[in-house]
Amino acid sequence: MIKSLRAPLNAEYPGKIMTDVKFLNIGQVIFDRSRRELCTAQQRIYLEPKLFALLELLVNAEQGQVSRDQLITEVWQGRVVSEGAINRAISLLRKAFANLDPSTPYIETLPKLGYRLAAPVSPADHSPEYQHKSRTGAVMIGVSLVLVSLLGWLAISWFRADSAPQWLGSGAPLTRLTHLEGSEFSISANAKQLLFHHLDPHNHSQIWLLQQGQATQLTMDSLQHQGAALDPSGRWIVFARHQQQRCEVSLMDLQQRTERVLFGCPPDSVFQASWLASSEGFYFRQREDKTKPYALFRYLLATGQRQQLTAPASDNLAGEISLAAAPASAVGSAPEALASARYIGHQATELLVMQAPNWHSTHRQKLPFAISHLQWLTPELLLLSSDTTLYQYHLPSAQWQPLYQAKQRIQSFVAVANQLYVAEQQAESGIWRYQLANGQQDAIIAAQYLNTMPRISRDGQTLYFLSNRSGQYQIWQQTAAGELAAIAELPAGPHFTRLSLAPDQTKLVFSQDGAAYEVDLSNRRPNQLLDNTSGANVVNYTDDSAGLVFSSDRSGDWQLWQYQPADQTLTQLTSGGGYSGMIRDGQLYFSRYHQQGLWRKTLPDGDEELLLADFDLINWLNWQLLDDRLYFYRPQSGIWQYSLTTGETQIVMPLVADFVHQFSVNKDSIYYVKRGRVAGDIYQIPLLRP
Repeated sequence: MIKSLRAPLNAEYPGKIMTDVKFLNIGQVIFDRSRRELCTAQQRIYLEPKLFALLELLVNAEQGQVSRDQLITEVWQGRVVSEGAINRAISLLRKAFANLDPSTPYIETLPKLGYRLAAPVSPADHSPEYQHKSRTGAVMIGVSLVLVSLLGWLAISWFRADSAPQWLGSGAPLTRLTHLEGSEFSISANAKQLLFHHLDPHNHSQIWLLQQGQATQLTMDSLQHQGAALDPSGRWIVFARHQQQRCEVSLMDLQQRTERVLFGCPPDSVFQASWLASSEGFYFRQREDKTKPYALFRYLLATGQRQQLTAPASDNLAGEISLAAAPASAVGSAPEALASARYIGHQATELLVMQAPNWHSTHRQKLPFAISHLQWLTPELLLLSSDTTLYQYHLPSAQWQPLYQAKQRIQSFVAVANQLYVAEQQAESGIWRYQLANGQQDAIIAAQYLNTMPRISRDGQTLYFLSNRSGQYQIWQQTAAGELAAIAELPAGPHFTRLSLAPDQTKLVFSQDGAAYEVDLSNRRPNQLLDNTSGANVVNYTDDSAGLVFSSDRSGDWQLWQYQPADQTLTQLTSGGGYSGMIRDGQLYFSRYHQQGLWRKTLPDGDEELLLADFDLINWLNWQLLDDRLYFYRPQSGIWQYSLTTGETQIVMPLVADFVHQFSVNKDSIYYVKRGRVAGDIYQIPLLRP
């Protein structure tokens, strides 16, 4: 069928399918190749890179069909890829078509052969711009009230092409609003009230309300409260309450001062919410556990209905970082809308605007910085924070510029009327030593800055770690004599980095944004070993210090790979999943991304053996092999030792107060990170409107 349908296409456009035909009719759907979108007159769906490459292959396939080998060659560039990754890509593409035209099957599976398009393909003689003019004409004639409503929304989502930015300014004076001992953060507000969290000296997070200059504590229990959001009317607060492995999302009525539980939430999910402009419900983000990315949901108070709005790509480690509902001035009689910031990398975020009822994106922009918080202020203006800078983003022109520069990291913010409220926060941590012989502890690096990721040499003479004491993150070292020095900059900027010290103690390796870097400790210069096409994430040295073992999702799933810099050979070590691995005497010891446990495999082709079933997922960061002993962390317990010889386990360091699960072991001691003071206040800054 496909072959006969393509004959007139190829006859009319011989040899030009890949280069000259920008728009294709596939059944009832238009494939806009320049924008990488599938669209109808009402909806658009952006195709992720792999889905776009998959559809391109199906459109141009010889004899109308594509084999799995062709998929691996063209879509995955010949890399080793699992059956699950291919099936997942086909399924996602089918879902994209089904969202636009649910009555038509678009992709057919050919048993033992591959796949083919099951809908006719032909050139489209119009662009999305032509369609937009047609819809405008229909509205002007007054044919359909539905199109009138749609056009009202398009005024928000697509905007006028000639709309020029009307930038805000920040004025003086800067006023400090809070004076509590500890830290204030996670703020939300309306015209009369300011809601915030307060972290007291005992690390209890409580909810407070500031009204008419008076701060009132709303929660009194010793549990952890998270993500409180005040609704526009000032009556409701939604928040999450955590107790060990239990989490509940609750609603507080400020008029009655009562609470009720709305639903349970996964304990590994960090709750964040944004209220609908009508106060009838809220949007929130949630993840199943720490191995899954965040998705967006919508909850209605009247019905208790929860609706999932997004399903992030499986290879997205974080998913949705922040979200912001459209303000009342933007919604009006138009459908609901939601803006979100989606993780791309440590220094990149994708900004999206989505529209009800199908929640397809109507605006999409990649930004070259990491967004931590988001507010939709006016129909045309978003506010975004990244580290110490608050930006304003103009939706019609996709331009942005700074609005406010903070002294400390901006944890959250809210703009109301002509005032901007900013919660600035500074965290500190130190590095401590726990002596294995007697359990004595002493501070090695004082908690005056953020000092993290300790790596101690085998002889205990040199400690390597990360610190922001110079104003930006760098790799530092301290000798046994107390001499302290910065030894290397981080090439890709100040963000989370995991260090690994070579067994021969001569170099460090780390990854940033998918690339792997090495620091030769003799000359202290970072050298890139793998570029970001490798997708390197967790990187360790081989036991001879000559090669690397790293995790990558380059094949579609997280697997472990070995790289030999001497001859630049790359070898896949696992096929059933691998995330953090080390090689010792021809044996690969490794954890997986989605599954708790530690495995062992004899290289190159031995069977995988489960060694530790309760090896927690969080151990990807710091587990360590030292001689015939393996050290790992058990949450709520401490650091344990596993003997490779006898298979016995024993605790070597009980959990201590303010312990952060970053540690390094030598024969005498454990060096670990201890949480220090967290300071933060809320400041008020006048907004200057044009």
